[in-house]
This record gives sequence, C-alpha cells and structure tokens, in this order.
Amino acid sequence: MIGSGSATRVTTGIEGIRRLARSLPGWGELDEARQVARFNASCIEKFGNGGGNFRRLYAGFLDWAREQDESLVPEDAPARARHAADGWTALSATLARASEEDSDLELWREAAGHAAAIAEGEEALFGSLVDRVA
Repeated sequence: MIGSGSATRVTTGIEGIRRLARSLPGWGELDEARQVARFNASCIEKFGNGGGNFRRLYAGFLDWAREQDESLVPEDAPARARHAADGWTALSATLARASEEDSDLELWREAAGHAAAIAEGEEALFGSLVDRVA
C-alpha cells in the first residue's frame, strides 16, 4: 500500500479490490506515479496473482467441474471467470499505459473503473459458487 507515513492496512478479497479502485485515481498525483503504475501492472499480470492468466485457468477448471457434475458450478460461472480475466488484463494494460505517460489522470480513473468492475464481477462469480455449495 502507498501511504505517507501512516500505518499500512491490508485489505484482501473483494473489499481489497474495491479499496484499490477507490485509491487508484489518487495514485496519478504521486511524484513516482509512473513507477507505481509500472510495478502494479507487472504485479497484476506477471508476478504473484497472475491477473487474467489465473482467471482464465480458473475458467477452464470451472468448465471441467461442470463436466463432472453440473450441480456444482452455475452454467454462467466459466464465462464470468473469463470476463474477470479480461478485466484484470485490461487493468494491467491501463496501468502499463499510465507508466509511459506523464500526469494522465484519466488513465488512473480508467484503471479505477476496471478495478471497480472486477470487484462487481468477482463478487457475482464467487457468490454464485458459494450459493451452489452452501
């Protein structure tokens, strides 16, 4: 997390994505905005979480799970996972563009929009999965 001397607070899951969406527009005003954008673009798509790649793999798993037992996975879940994958990839690409351009605050707002849409989509995806097994 980026902060100015304040204590770091970790937020995970859907709320973490929502918090990211709320904070992204302000990142464009940082002195090191381009470096922050470059680092986060790489983190999303290449490093730890795999961004779109992971969600595409998960969509394949959901397809397989439906083949095993349709009652376990809602019919639209694989498509929702692919949609989330596209969102993560778009977020990463927008941040990569922000790393190449000085002070384009519109790119940071666009990135925030991607993150907010991802949160909504993933909440619907995982909510539908929980409803099946709960």
